[in-house]
Amino acid sequence: MLTNRLSGESQRAQRRWASEQALASARIEGHIPTPAYLADCEAVVQGVMTLNEAGARSLARAVAADKYAAELKTTGLQTKNAR
Repeated sequence: MLTNRLSGESQRAQRRWASEQALASARIEGHIPTPAYLADCEAVVQGVMTLNEAGARSLARAVAADKYAAELKTTGLQTKNAR
């Protein structure tokens, strides 16, 4: 049992390091992660979500945002920030 626990803690530490490195790289490139993205990253670190699940959630959010933007464009509506 102790070996499994240490192994789990070691895996979590590795996931934390990988997540921090990826976020640092993204920020250097000028990307600003959303709170939803950061929550997904933390879920991956904690082991309650897989990396594939987090990627699928990010993709779904991006598709929804694109769809919303396209709807605004086709209906002629604009937000105050877009003017």
